[in-house]
Amino acid sequence: MNASCPVANQISAYKAAPGFLGYDYENSYGASEEFAWTNGKHQVNAGFTFTNVQMNNDGLFQLNPAPTFNGGWTGQTLSDFITGNVDGYSQGNGQLGRDGQKQPSAYIQDAWKVAPRLQLTGGLRWDPFLPQHNKYSEDSDFSLADYAAGTVSKQYVNAPPGITFPGDAGFNGRSDTNYHYAEFAPRVGFVWDITG
Repeated sequence: MNASCPVANQISAYKAAPGFLGYDYENSYGASEEFAWTNGKHQVNAGFTFTNVQMNNDGLFQLNPAPTFNGGWTGQTLSDFITGNVDGYSQGNGQLGRDGQKQPSAYIQDAWKVAPRLQLTGGLRWDPFLPQHNKYSEDSDFSLADYAAGTVSKQYVNAPPGITFPGDAGFNGRSDTNYHYAEFAPRVGFVWDITG
């Protein structure tokens, strides 16, 4: 071998990236409304919002095969490539996503003019957490207690103990996160004009 001649040690220059890398688009829509009512010394405000977000994607990440040639067969990387002597091979199955999340909230507030120089404000906001869910039920959850008890999934009986899937007892619908409906935030405040 000529020491002055560089030796190729990878074939990355000989494989091209795919022309179509998939798509990813989101749909988001919502509604909101606010109401105000003034009666004497009270000003009551109330409102709600609702947002629905959808993520749709079809990613081709690692979908094309990725053979590796390193010269382990012939001593030369390029020779391995030409003769088809593959050292390694990897390929994925892409990433398909059809996820969505609903985000509701509502509030009510009263601003009460107690005196010409004092106003009290009180209100309550409902802001529940509704987790992201998957249209195709591609979710899983792990429970240490189920693992310790040796509990296996009824949906996928060959899955390791402690892992559950949509359709298993105790699984949260099509989401791996629990819903939190009782999320309330009280609001209190006051305005005091000390100088008059």
